[in-house]
Amino acid sequence: MNEISETLVGINQRFSLAGLMAVLIALLTLSYQSTRASLMNPVERLRSE
Repeated sequence: MNEISETLVGINQRFSLAGLMAVLIALLTLSYQSTRASLMNPVERLRSE
């Protein structure tokens, strides 16, 4: 029984770590895109479209 609970804890830790990494990547991507958009000149951007 103890071996099963240790395995479940290990699986839960892996899923938690994977979820945390996904959130971190999403936040970094969002921050990069937001910063890039805020530094861009909107007039020049509309001309190129």
